[in-house]
Amino acid sequence: MRPFAPLPVTVTRLGAGAALLILLTGCTQFPDIDAATSSEARQAPYPALVDVTPLLTGAPVSATPASALEGRAAALRARAARLRTGDAAEATSSSQTAPNDT
Repeated sequence: MRPFAPLPVTVTRLGAGAALLILLTGCTQFPDIDAATSSEARQAPYPALVDVTPLLTGAPVSATPASALEGRAAALRARAARLRTGDAAEATSSSQTAPNDT
């Protein structure tokens, strides 16, 4: 008795299968988007377009004040220095008791 041998899959069979799948997806029904939009929304005017440059130049980049970031950076540098010197117990205990600003 011969063992079952699978049929060889050729590139043309794979191409034909892919083409069939693409053709079948073209037959799908799309949802009616116009029915989901209210008549008020369809009749509303388009929003006014504004230039982004004045908005970006006047706004601060971060909501966190620079002094708070500098203090946090200093604390992280001190903790890194303690970790480098081998005092890991002190570095981890101080980080667990420090408030989390994020």
